[in-house]
Amino acid sequence: MNNKAIAPVVTVALILIITVLATVSLQTWFSSYQSSLISNLNSQNSAIESNLEIEAVLDNVLYLENKLDSVDILRIEIDSIECSDTSGTFSRGIHKINISSCLSLATSSLPTIRIVTEDSVMQKSVYYDASSSTSSPISSSSLINATALFGDNPINAGDGFYEFNFLEYNNNLYFNNYNSSTGVELYVYDGNEMSLVEDLRAESNFGSNPIYMTVSNGELFFAAERSSSEGVELFKYNGTSISLIENFASGSADSNPSHLIDYNNELYFSATDGTITPRIELYTYDGSSITLVEDINPGTGSSFFTYPYIHNNNLFFSANDGSFGIEAFTYNSSSGVSRISDINPGSSNSEPRGYISYLGDLYFSARNSSTGNELFKYDGSSVSLVEDIYVGSTGSNPDSFVIYQGELYFSASTSATGIELFNYDGSSVSLVEDIIPGTSSSWPSELRVFNNLLYFGAYNGSSTYSLYTYDGTTVERVLDLRDSAPGGYEVELFEFRGDLYYRGYETI
Repeated sequence: MNNKAIAPVVTVALILIITVLATVSLQTWFSSYQSSLISNLNSQNSAIESNLEIEAVLDNVLYLENKLDSVDILRIEIDSIECSDTSGTFSRGIHKINISSCLSLATSSLPTIRIVTEDSVMQKSVYYDASSSTSSPISSSSLINATALFGDNPINAGDGFYEFNFLEYNNNLYFNNYNSSTGVELYVYDGNEMSLVEDLRAESNFGSNPIYMTVSNGELFFAAERSSSEGVELFKYNGTSISLIENFASGSADSNPSHLIDYNNELYFSATDGTITPRIELYTYDGSSITLVEDINPGTGSSFFTYPYIHNNNLFFSANDGSFGIEAFTYNSSSGVSRISDINPGSSNSEPRGYISYLGDLYFSARNSSTGNELFKYDGSSVSLVEDIYVGSTGSNPDSFVIYQGELYFSASTSATGIELFNYDGSSVSLVEDIIPGTSSSWPSELRVFNNLLYFGAYNGSSTYSLYTYDGTTVERVLDLRDSAPGGYEVELFEFRGDLYYRGYETI
């Protein structure tokens, strides 16, 4: 079985990035240093300093995070003016507190927010521009307002099997989340509140660990483990209740459904039926039953179907047929499964990934012995190298592909620049900007297009992980997310109801 116990090692908070504010009159709060919303913390009590945090102030609302089980707040003051109706007992999580009664009376350009509890006082100073208008968008050069919406909920970072999922379904945001009572289960955010969908594995606090969420035929599918007697199997949620599709690997064995994708109104995924161990192959669910698509790696071998992507109405993916290593394959109901090329000749793996459609062709990263991992394309007939970006056999390792303003953007490395942001215009590959000059790497990741800007996370050269934008001309650092040394992805960007969110985390 996988993930029998979850050790909460990561704190997660979803953050809303508001780039265009409503046309109603709002007060706008600007940062004074490194795009941080709040600065100059001065706390008289270390316990309060570490467990109470002012996340943001927006539209007369104070967003206060409490990391304790509960805390009694006697009052909240702004420039020594007491705010009405702010006392009470606050549970763990993010709370939205209306402070309009005292905010309107603040006269200082650097007002101080004081939070008074029974045995301590916490205060923070914030920059305030009362004259600022919000009838037009705030430019990224001034500020991106970051508002913590909910949660300081520990989530297990995983051991290779577990992964984070955020998915919009029926106009709500679904994700897996940890709670000490239930373990990791399916949660939903409706734009205002976060709630548990169902304690699927009620037998213990291990949690069912829902992963690989995708929507097919109007229902939300995912893999989970409801009980130790069933193993990891395929489930669906119809907006009302969660149900098991089938105990596919009979008994307590795991079928381990993974890499789920909707293709022609059927669900395709990798799994094992348990009859031939350890065979893992490509299966489909048509709404009635699960069937094998093809035994790609015949016999007891596993094809390990991964990175599914739909291009020109064909399903592309990476797999191993037992003869040519991990290569790129395609499938449709007429011609079945076929390998498109042996990019790394013989039994060696080319490990294609990052499939994306661009200019009518399929682009992806793959490796061979001559170039290392580089950018390739498939034109419907043959696979060809786009460019040997890192000249020689080292490989530039292109990753995080996205289309922006008619060009293909991605992270890649060269001997001169380290890992930085590049683009391809259909003719040649170019460096967009060497964010950390020289051979050091900024590690751009999570490239997303939102409101006509390209967003991504990267390191800024001073051990700080930051949010950047690119408008087609200039790369701009707009928000520092956390202090961290390079080496892994520190942010996950996704869009929900017309706003851009990021998942930030810190070790606890």
